[in-house]
Amino acid sequence: MTDHSRSRSGISDSGLISTLGISRATFYRRLQDGTITPPAGRVGKRRRVWTLAEIELAKEQLQAQKERT
Repeated sequence: MTDHSRSRSGISDSGLISTLGISRATFYRRLQDGTITPPAGRVGKRRRVWTLAEIELAKEQLQAQKERT
């Protein structure tokens, strides 16, 4: 079985959602409200690829958002 949440250079949205331990709806809401900065990389037109540095940044951004509320 192939793990489609991983590519050679990072992980997909579904992989990041799992890593962050948040729901899909929360993930997309945080992208839309600017809490999580979207990654620079994409595979094709729609699929985002999150590098290790971007994953760590997303974790920090979520933590900072939790501390503000």
